[in-house]
Amino acid sequence: MKLDHDAAIKLLHASADQAVIAEKRGDLENANALKENIKRIGYSIVEEEIKKNPELLELLYLEALNQSEKQEMHKDLLKYLKDKGY
Repeated sequence: MKLDHDAAIKLLHASADQAVIAEKRGDLENANALKENIKRIGYSIVEEEIKKNPELLELLYLEALNQSEKQEMHKDLLKYLKDKGY
């Protein structure tokens, strides 16, 4: 099954929200599974988008600086992109 781009983005946002909820309730196993799913699906999508629009990298950097529940996920994504040469 292949998701179209918009559906994949919606799935990523929903998965990130669910990971935060799982962490808050102490369900680290599901939170970690959701985060791995985000990495598997999302990182390549984000990489494609940054190739098209490099300014998105700056936005991601700003999101990683923002104190939020998703801050660590943003930092992980930045590390992935740095390792890929961005």
